[in-house]
Amino acid sequence: MMEPAVKGTMNVLKACSATKVHKLIVVSSIATNCFNPDWPRDKIKDESCWSDKEFCRQTENWYSLAKTEAEEMALEYGEKNGLHVVTFCPGLVFGPLLKHVAVNTSSKVLVYMIKGSTPQLMHHKDT
Repeated sequence: MMEPAVKGTMNVLKACSATKVHKLIVVSSIATNCFNPDWPRDKIKDESCWSDKEFCRQTENWYSLAKTEAEEMALEYGEKNGLHVVTFCPGLVFGPLLKHVAVNTSSKVLVYMIKGSTPQLMHHKDT
């Protein structure tokens, strides 16, 4: 999960530089700022709140770690290379599926809500 997120993002960044693109919107994830156990519970999360990468490693939350690494790298690359990078961190993304083999995580949440139940999120080791 780490390699496609980080290398894929870097490939896009390099392509932007090579083709003289000046602005880039990176669609990231809410996962980049939700997993920080030290963030005060009463403080609103904003762009200054990042998921704690070590916490993500300890809890084996590879998706959040990969998205956090990729987003931080994109912002740093933009600063160093004159590319205006903006990130957008949605909680869920809905739309046509690329593969119709199984329902993805975002769509499962929507299905639960339509059926009137509340989806519960838990670590895979707790199941």
